Formats: sequence, C-alpha cells, structure tokens
Amino acid sequence: MPLLDGTERLGVLRITTADDDVRAREDMTLLAALIALILHSKEPNSDALARLTRARPMNIAAEMQWNLTPPRSYADGRVVISASMEPAYTISGDAYDYATADHVVHLAVFDAMGHDTAAGLTANLAVAACRNSRRQGLGLAEVSERTEEVLIEQYGHKRYATGILADLDTRTGLLTWVNRGHHPPVLMRAGRWHSHLDCRPTHPMGTGLGLPTTLCREQLQPGDRIVLYTDGIIEARDAGGQEFGVERFTDFLDRQQAEGLPVPETLRRLMHAVLEHHDGQLQDDATVLFCEWLGPRPRPAGWPRPWPACRPKNPSPRTTTPGAPPMSTGLKVIVQEQDDRLVLLTVAGAPWTTTPPPSCSNRPPPPWAPPPPGPGHVRSHLRDSSGLNTLLRLNRHTRADHTASPWSPSPPSSGDF
Repeated sequence: MPLLDGTERLGVLRITTADDDVRAREDMTLLAALIALILHSKEPNSDALARLTRARPMNIAAEMQWNLTPPRSYADGRVVISASMEPAYTISGDAYDYATADHVVHLAVFDAMGHDTAAGLTANLAVAACRNSRRQGLGLAEVSERTEEVLIEQYGHKRYATGILADLDTRTGLLTWVNRGHHPPVLMRAGRWHSHLDCRPTHPMGTGLGLPTTLCREQLQPGDRIVLYTDGIIEARDAGGQEFGVERFTDFLDRQQAEGLPVPETLRRLMHAVLEHHDGQLQDDATVLFCEWLGPRPRPAGWPRPWPACRPKNPSPRTTTPGAPPMSTGLKVIVQEQDDRLVLLTVAGAPWTTTPPPSCSNRPPPPWAPPPPGPGHVRSHLRDSSGLNTLLRLNRHTRADHTASPWSPSPPSSGDF
C-alpha cells in the first residue's frame, strides 16, 4: 500500500492478511493512511527517521534546501504540482516554492549564484524573503523587488539570484509572472505544442541594476502545464560535451504529455533522462517545477483511489488471533527501528462505531471517489487488525526516484480524478 501525505509519496507498506475482501482492503487503506500520518508528524523532529530515509549523507546546502521546500507533489482539484531538485544530496543554489491563497496558486523557482554553501544560503534567503513579502499581501513585482532589497542588505552586491515568480488564478486560468534574469517558463498544451512564454526580463535579484520590472500575463486552457526550470536541466552535458538542450527538453515534455502521463510521472522520467544524459553526475543544480491547471471548476480533491461506497450484502465473517480480545477500545500503533527500516510491531484496532454504509450490489466503483476519512475517523473505522502483519519501507532520496516508484500508482493528473 502506498503511504501518502496528500499526493506526496512517503513510502510503501506491505501488509499480509488472511482476509481478502472489501472490509480487509478498507482496513489496509486506513492503516496505510494512519502510518503516513504518523511518519509525516515525525519528519520535522526525528533524526532517526532522516537517517532511515537517506541513502547517503547530504551536504549542508541540501540540508537547508530540503527542509525549506514544500512537498514534491501536490494536488487539490484545481492544480497538480510536482517539483524536483538534483543532485538531491549535493544541491547548492537552486530552490523552488509554491503555496496557495484562496483561488491563487503561487509558484517560484530560484537559481542563486555559485555552487557552494553560500549559494544555498542565498537561495534560502531569497525564498524566505519572497514568502514574507507575499504573506504581507504584496504583488509579484513588489515581492521580487523586496527580495532583491533583502539580498543587497545581507550581501551588498556580491550575491544574486535569478528566478521566476508567478501567480495562477485558478478561477480563470490567468497566469501572471515576472522574470528576474531567468529562463522563460514553458507552456505545454495537450502534448501538441509548446511555447516559451516571452516576457521582458529584468535584472537578477541582488544586482541592483535598476531596470524596470515587467508584469506579464498568459491565458491558460484547462489541462495546460507550466514548466519552470533552471539552467542545470538544459546545460547537462554527456561524455562528448553535448548539452541536453532546450529542444530535447521540450520535445521530451511533448512526448510525455501526448502519452497522457500525469505530471509526477513525467517529472520522474525527465529527471532520469537528464541524469542518464550526464552519466549520473551533474555538474550544476537541475531543478524543475511543473504546474498543471485542471480548469475553472474544481474537481474532487484527494487520491483517486476507488473508495467503497457500500458493503457487500453478506460480508465474510472476520476472525481474530486466538486468545486475543475480540475488540479494543482505542487505537495503538507501535513502530520500532530495526536495521534500515521501520517495523510496525503492534496494531490494536477499535470497534466500528459509526453507521456502516448501506449494502449494495457489486457494481464497479465510480471513476473517482472522495479521499479516505481523515485522522479523526481512522479510530472509529479501523476494526481489529491483529491478523495484519506489516512491514514498512520508506522512500529514499536516491536521485530522481523520490517522485515515483514501480510499486505505487501515479499521483493524480487531470484525467485521474
């Protein structure tokens, strides 16, 4: 079972049970949701969890960047966002950011000068200044100018960062952005064509050249994808010195979208292609942020997993381990570290305390279904689980594998809800 924080993939849960019915599958889904909640709650303050999920040590700049950035995948029925930074363990001056505020989705990509810890500090400062200004209600131009002021206050004119700062109005599909000396955004439409969105760039943030900031706009269509990226993507060179290049980059995106692949899977394949082109050893940071606008009418949010709307008329009887109490009155989960994995040692379920859905025929589930109950409902829905033997494996940040892996389905795209 995939362990999900929204659409962010945390790991995989292997469950073995004697029962193979609708109720058992419900229990397994709920158990996976519960474990994901536990893991997510431990991420900010658990060094043990960090050690378990890392394949090798991170450098200081990467430690800062990964603790600064939002989750690598996000979907809410209006947009699907997915982002990646490589090399994951030695990132330095790249950073991405996104956030939502009512009907507006904020997007940003930064590329700070240099390839050292100072570059990571510059990128961190730029992201923090951008967020602080944005949360004070400033517009895009003012946010970029305030970010520049903060960089100059800290570094004089010795450090700078290029970047794209954008707002997407999810009610209308209007994209607004400013270009601070960065590569232009790429617009992908239905896998048929792409366009580099022209906008008069101004100087990089931190240089203080005094050039005017231009606010640019583009009307999107439902299903359009906006791609923000840094130069490490297109400038990755193979053994013969040939760059990956803009043309190969955009052609690759066209093909993936034409195949109907969701945003996170497209990103995973792109990062693998870039790494393979460079024999797995990038000489510069490579960052990509995708944002797909689903349309003006919000689609049902949540993981597009069929969720049982009813129960079989004659559900199979459930059994418990001999000698175990038939039901418990609370939910208790014990997770212990063993070697390089976390092992779920004990699960004690609670009785079914809510009214079960009415029985129904065995008709197929609808193409989309609401998300599983939240943490407040897990306790009342998870029945006795003493027959479940579970083993938890966590995703490791190994190259581009952190956005998808063979054992889990792809997060939602416009066709998945």
